[in-house]
Amino acid sequence: SRIGLKEKKELVQELRKARGRPPESAFASFEKVLKKYGASREAYHGGDFNGVSCRCIAQSAKAIFQELKVVLIEKKREGAPEEYIIETLGNIAELVGIIDAAMAALMVIFPTQEEREKARFLCTKAMMLWRALGFSVTLKAHIIDHHI
Repeated sequence: SRIGLKEKKELVQELRKARGRPPESAFASFEKVLKKYGASREAYHGGDFNGVSCRCIAQSAKAIFQELKVVLIEKKREGAPEEYIIETLGNIAELVGIIDAAMAALMVIFPTQEEREKARFLCTKAMMLWRALGFSVTLKAHIIDHHI
């Protein structure tokens, strides 16, 4: 016997309801947290965060990383050490804060010697933590490290 289109659609709906929704991925959860704080990947920017999103992340780094920690702990693989997640996210949050402070120090027009030294100190501190976290040194990171 032939099942009509309406019956087929109803059957699909019933099957979907019985199956339930798959769990949200960690990546999707991250994106949701970041969007909550005004940061999102822009298609016109190659799928990366633009400057406005980066400022939103920097301004709310502590709160964002607290929420990301909860997501990662909830979605961690069996046997993954929770302490590692907590420590790493804490270090990344600290790095974001240092970079934010360094960028603010670098924006000073006609800086004094003391302000230049502060900016250099923050850049050095940021790059030390950057390397300790095992991040690759991109061109921008190299410029911060060696040319500021």
